[in-house]
Amino acid sequence: MKPTKRTRTMQEIYDFCLLDTNFNFGFTIPEYEECTPAQRKFYHKPFGKNRVSRVGTFYPFQREKQLHRFMRIKKWDEQFHRFFIHSETFETVERKDHEIWELIYIISEITSTGVRIKYTHPFNHNRWIEFRCRSHRPYSESSCRLEVIEHMNKQLLFPAGRFRELQMEYKVLKEDFVEWYKGYKIRLEHQNEQDYWDMVETYTKPDQSITFDESMGLLGAFDVFYVMGANDPYEKDQLAEEFMNMCNR
Repeated sequence: MKPTKRTRTMQEIYDFCLLDTNFNFGFTIPEYEECTPAQRKFYHKPFGKNRVSRVGTFYPFQREKQLHRFMRIKKWDEQFHRFFIHSETFETVERKDHEIWELIYIISEITSTGVRIKYTHPFNHNRWIEFRCRSHRPYSESSCRLEVIEHMNKQLLFPAGRFRELQMEYKVLKEDFVEWYKGYKIRLEHQNEQDYWDMVETYTKPDQSITFDESMGLLGAFDVFYVMGANDPYEKDQLAEEFMNMCNR
């Protein structure tokens, strides 16, 4: 229903639901177990050829007529709004064009306490989130969309900035964000450290120097000790050390 000059605002609907006696009367009737025998007979006992009770049929029908008269609507479904918006762009979309995990499902209805809006959100695992609305916007689909966006920005999402970007990227609810962020920082530090050592390993020149054991092995492999007449272990160690220092200059 598009907003027109005749469309009531949500605040006007709240005042009506709160103050109109005919609309409120059906909500004040006690439950069957809480009624006195006289009340139970008057309100809950079926009567007439259709065997209907005042609580079950007459008062709800009168309440709907009173609401429709106030809202200036003729169709019963005009008091409800059901639609989908995209979870990133917040634009109204068709369900058939998107996956369900991309969408926010919004339902608005008029209850005894005014306009009630319910919506699901992918960050909240599509559980229902409910709030009452008393704004001065007209009761229309576009206004309900704006109310949901404002409620999400206050209750589910951080203000624009780095935290908001992380929320949208990793799909984390605001109330779960602190615990998630602690783990995220630890994972990020480990990843940064790993990236650093990967960079060091990639760009550092390999060590070309030889060790004492390698020097000893090379001289022994080419019979240098035999040629040089170094038969004593001390002489071999001294010769291997001199060769190692010469190679590592």
